Amino acid sequence: MASPGGPNSVRTSNFLLVGSHKLTLASIGKNKFHLDKVPFLCPLEGNVYLKMQCEVGSKVEEKGFLTLFEDVSGFGSWHRRWCVLSGYCISYWTYPDDEKRKNPIGRLNLCHCTSQRVDPVNREFCARPNTLELITVRPQRAEDRETLVSQCTDTLCVTKNWLSADTKDERNLWMSKLNQMLVDLRVWQPDPATAAPWFLGLVPGAWAWGLGLVPGPGAWAWCLGLVPGPGAWAWCLGLVPGPGAWAWCLGLVPGPGAWAWAWALT
Repeated sequence: MASPGGPNSVRTSNFLLVGSHKLTLASIGKNKFHLDKVPFLCPLEGNVYLKMQCEVGSKVEEKGFLTLFEDVSGFGSWHRRWCVLSGYCISYWTYPDDEKRKNPIGRLNLCHCTSQRVDPVNREFCARPNTLELITVRPQRAEDRETLVSQCTDTLCVTKNWLSADTKDERNLWMSKLNQMLVDLRVWQPDPATAAPWFLGLVPGAWAWGLGLVPGPGAWAWCLGLVPGPGAWAWCLGLVPGPGAWAWCLGLVPGPGAWAWAWALT
């Protein structure tokens, strides 16, 4: 059937707005949203349930040679590597040509970085000039051992990463790129695998302060707290619904044998 306005006309849509909700950064990790502007007597009401997946789309990239500090059989050693910052990871190879032909020798995942900012290393700890420091944290593995760059504490493995540039200008360039990448990660992915919330738990007769590691939204949070009184450590396990949410934790206090309820803010 021909259009009354001619073959090139655009018809007015018959669809009507019956509800809306504005998605913002605060919506990340949620799946229930209240509908606004719903007309009276409309069959739609209440909330709309959505499944969302948020991924960091940072366009920050950089390539160049950096010299990395590594533990080799208990001795510190500096190795020059071809490093590529892309996709919130620093991947590194021996030579630039290896980037397209081989898998990387290693990779630093900035999602695990707990440093608030990437800054030059204090010369008291590292005499090598133009060196940057990144601290990364991940759950401890069975094969993990303490080294010059890594320390294992309870269930966590903390690694100190030193990266040295050839010149001050190159150091400042990498520092700027890395800090921008961390900003992008923490804005769009506020759950980092590095999330470490404080929790406060009520133990019969005492309050327990602690620190927990949350791998991400919807994940289980392990918490470890020191209980005043018996001086015992309280292990807690809680489900974190999403960023900015409170997590209920239940832990066993190996002191009087009591259970400790706790809650954590991610």
